[in-house]
Order: sequence, then C-alpha cells, then structure tokens
Amino acid sequence: MPEARARRDSRGVLPTLRGIAAVLVGWCFTTVYCTALTLLSIVTLRHWARTWVAPAAHVWARALLALCGVRVDYDNASTLRSRAARVVLINHPSTLDAVWAALVMPPAALPIGKREMIYYPGLNLAWWALRFGLIDRSNPEAARGTLAALVERVRCERLSILVAPEGTRSRDGSLQAFKKGAFHLALQAGVPICPVVAAGAHAIWPRHRWLPVPGVVRIRFLPPFETRDWRIADLDAHIERVHTAMQLALHELEPGAG
Repeated sequence: MPEARARRDSRGVLPTLRGIAAVLVGWCFTTVYCTALTLLSIVTLRHWARTWVAPAAHVWARALLALCGVRVDYDNASTLRSRAARVVLINHPSTLDAVWAALVMPPAALPIGKREMIYYPGLNLAWWALRFGLIDRSNPEAARGTLAALVERVRCERLSILVAPEGTRSRDGSLQAFKKGAFHLALQAGVPICPVVAAGAHAIWPRHRWLPVPGVVRIRFLPPFETRDWRIADLDAHIERVHTAMQLALHELEPGAG
C-alpha cells in the first residue's frame, strides 16, 4: 500500500505542484518581462521593435519551457534563421503553442492574433507596442481589408507572418482543417509558405487542462511551399497539399513512428 500510494503521488501530486509553480512563476516572469519590453518599445517609438522582438521572444520561451520542465528536440535544422518575406504556419494542439512558436520565431516576425485581444488590458497595449497584427475573424470584409494591408507590409518590410491556420486549439491534438486567410495572404504577396510542426505539446498541456506537465516537444521545419505560380482557382488543392504534408510530418514525429 505505501508503494502504491507513492506511485500515485509521483504521478499526481508532484506533477501538479510543479505545474502550479510553473504557471505562477511563469505568469510573474511574463508580466515583468513583457512590461519591460512594452515600455522599451514605447520609449523608442516602436522604431526597433522588428529588430529585437524575435531575440527577446526566444529568451522568454526558453525560460518558460525550463519552468515547465519541457525539453525541445529539433528534428532538422531551422529554415527560418534569416529575415525574409514569408508566411510561417504552425500547428495548434495545445496551450503551450505560443511558447514553442516564440522559440522558433524568425527575424522581423509578425504574429497575428484575433481582434478580441484589444479587450484584454495590458495585453492590448503590448500587442500594439510590439507591432503585432490583429484580424477580425467575425467580419469578413474587415478581415479582407486587414489582409490587403498585411500584403503590402510583408513585401515592403520583409516580414514573416506567424499564424496558426487551424484558428483554435485542437481538442485531441490532431491537425484540424485550415482557415484560408494565411493562404490568401501568401498568394497575394507571392511569398513562400513555411510550415513548422510540433509533436508532443498536446500531451504536455492540452486545452482542457489548467496545468502543464514535463515532457518533450519535437519540432520539424518543413520545406517551403512556393506560391508564385498559385492561382486562386486552385487554392483549395494547395491548402490540402500543405495540410497533408504537415499531417504526415506530425505522424512521423510521434513516439514509435518508424
């Protein structure tokens, strides 16, 4: 009985306590760190935000992953090290996705979030100060206008748009159907689509659980999909090709995959 109780504690109590500590310390660190970055960006009139946001995001991500006891294994070399105009797609299986995505954020990245973020005090100011993007998914006309403005910025400023095309976290960790906004943007801008997939994040912190547990996330950078020859009439077929490639990569990254 004592041994059985100890096994239960090692699986339940200790991971829970670690998860609580990770979330509390992580929130405190995030609040202080992001406040400092926001103030720095405002004081410098947001002039250098494109230059230092990615390195700052890497530091933040490493700290939070260490707090959560998460190790990241790269399945291949990053294809996102240089500054270039591109659309980076990530899968969205867990609450941990913002963290591992920040870890692989390329130079001059422009994360895109939903417009509802403007209603979160503090977060809305940080999002503006760091020159991130917002899109109103509930208003197709406004979303099209936002995409048109983003196309011009991507071309002129050599930005990397960072987006989760599934739109929301997966309930079971599987790859959901893609929304078309990111693909329309890449098509109109004539820039490549660069998928990045992570396996293991769902087991560490699924959407239905409040706390993370230690684990391993395996990340793979897929070859870019060039869009210069794409046509709007064939967009659904191209989206399916990208989805299939990401699905296959996730399957190969799963433990025990041959």
